[in-house]
Formats: sequence, C-alpha cells, structure tokens
Amino acid sequence: MVSTTGAGIVRLEGISDYLPGNRGVLIISGGRVTAGGGDATKNLGCSQGSEIRGVSLNASSVTSSLYEFVHVDGTVDLGGATLTLNRFGAIPSDATFTVVNNNGTTDPNGTFNGLAEGAVVNVAGIDFAISYVGSDGNNVTLGNANAPLTLSLNNQSVQAFLPTGTTVGTLSTTPGTNFTYSLVAGTGSTGNSAFTIAGNQLKTNDAFDTATQGSYSIRVQSTNGVNSTTQVFTITIAANPSVSRSGTTLTVNGTSGADILSFIANATRHSMNLNNKLLAVNSTSIAQINFVGNGGLDTVDVTGLGNDTAVLQPTTVSLQGAGYSFGVNGAASVVLRSSGTGARANFCRLDGRGYFCRQAKRQLRHRSQLQ
Repeated sequence: MVSTTGAGIVRLEGISDYLPGNRGVLIISGGRVTAGGGDATKNLGCSQGSEIRGVSLNASSVTSSLYEFVHVDGTVDLGGATLTLNRFGAIPSDATFTVVNNNGTTDPNGTFNGLAEGAVVNVAGIDFAISYVGSDGNNVTLGNANAPLTLSLNNQSVQAFLPTGTTVGTLSTTPGTNFTYSLVAGTGSTGNSAFTIAGNQLKTNDAFDTATQGSYSIRVQSTNGVNSTTQVFTITIAANPSVSRSGTTLTVNGTSGADILSFIANATRHSMNLNNKLLAVNSTSIAQINFVGNGGLDTVDVTGLGNDTAVLQPTTVSLQGAGYSFGVNGAASVVLRSSGTGARANFCRLDGRGYFCRQAKRQLRHRSQLQ
C-alpha cells in the first residue's frame, strides 16, 4: 500500500514497489523501494522488514555509471532494511558502486540488515565490501573487497632537532575507507622505534640529528578489517637552519631581529624554544650548547637541572651543569636559573663593560654558584 501522511510525505507499507523521484519524504515500513536513476527523494527512512531492491550493478567501467541506485537529498535512516542487489552483464572487479547517493551533509543512520561497516557481499563471484562513509564521506558504497590497496605517505622528510611528537606526514589508503595504521615488524622496519602513529598521522619519537643518522626505514600496515597492505617508507632527516652541530657542540643561531630563546635542561633530551619554534636535542650526544645572537636585542632564559654554575665573561655568560653547558653570546638579556626547591635566578644584562648579573640584592661580575 502506498499512502500519503502529509504534504510531501509518502509512506510505503506491505509489499508495494516504489520508484523514488522528487517525492519528498519517503518512509518505508515493510514495503520495498526499487532503485532508479531519477531525481532524488528528500529524506529516506526505513524500518526492519523493509527492502531496498533493484540496485543494478552493470557498469562496464568505474566511471560509466550505467547502474541504478537510490538518490537522497536529505537524511538517510536505513533502520536494518534488507539490501537486494541485481546484476546485468559483466561487473568490473575494480569498480566502486554507489548504493545510496546521499547528497545531504549528514552520515547515514543505521545499516542494512546483517551488513555492518566493511561486511562482504558476493556479487557474481566478486566480493564487495560495504561502506557507509564512502565516496564523499556519507554515501553507501560497494567496493571490491580484494582490490589491491595503495598506501601513501604525503611527506617523507622531517627536520633535525625537533621535539618528539612532531608530525611527519599523513597516511592514506585507496581504495576503501575506515583504515587504521600501525608500525609492524618485517623487512624495512629498522627505524620503527623512532616514530609513532596517531590516527593517520606519522609522528617522531626522537629528536633527530643528521650527524648521527640521515634517514630511517619504517614499515607501516594499513587495514580496514577486510583488506590490508604494508608499505616501507624511507624518512629523510633534513638539516635545521636554526641549529648546527660540530662534534659535541650544538650552535643555535639567532636572527638579525630580537630573538627570544628559552632552554630547559633534561637528563634525556634538552628542550628549546626559539621564536616560538620548538627544538630539542638528545642530551647524551651534546656537551656544549651555544646561542649566537646576530645583532638584535635578544632575550635568553636558561633553566638548569640543579647545582648549576653561572660563568660570567666579558661578552658571554653560561650555565654549567652535570654533563652540559649552555653559553650565550651577545644577548642583551639573560636569565640563568637552577631548578629545585629554593633555587634563585641570576638576571644578567650586557653593558659596555660586559655582562653583569644580579641575584636578589647582589650584583656579580664573576663566577657564581646558583643556589
């Protein structure tokens, strides 16, 4: 039975067939809709026991669109309806077919009966996986469950001396949807431990140094529960224009403007922030770090590990601690502080006679043990 329940609303009950096309809201309760290539229905609402049939897969190629499907311009509520597929002629194994073309902006609500995301439907001997977030993100589609996958990484280079957690690039897989990514053992996985994956983002797990290693090989697996593939990528470590290294000495170069640099010592990895750009270096590979200003009124803030020593010289000031020394050359203002309870900071400025520092009410022009 086909009945109307209000302006622009068509309700199907029983076993009536219905071909959508500019019919407004379509509600199916035990009835069935035959797919067609006509104009879109406004909203589609199904309930358990209803059926969408006549979705004909007979395209001669992926782009020919010689098949029938349901058009919807509004919302899609599948409600556990049964999906019945027809086949006419040959079906290309590399095709992705649209079952419900959802022109609206919201995702489909519910699934077809017994067909969760990624479930396999066999048509003419070909396994197709169903997706409710296909094409532009909210269509219901069928794609070959056994199609070869292509796993890509949109960027394969990262600068040295950046903090852990820096994003290297974005992973993607085609064809298909709902892929998850992981680093896996196997050929080409020697550099896996230097990286992590969060969602589809490849991130660093180390503060790289070109003097130590110039590239890393990682092995990534992509799977959506139906198909999976692995791919080996080579991540190149690029030079950082702000930082250079010679032996165990690291030099941080300022600009010609008024630079702002902070340094925090750490037993594992020293961290820095130069003009709002985060930097890092593994503490075991570096003994001396120098900041060199290039003419601006630079400001430097240095925090040690504790029991540090401030060393004052005519044009440099440094903070020395266990296993490291941070020196400043030419900065107009420097704060040296030692971490720990009761620690006091030395506030240093550069004048015509060199650096002078004050700690509480004392002014210093000599070697000073920070408390």
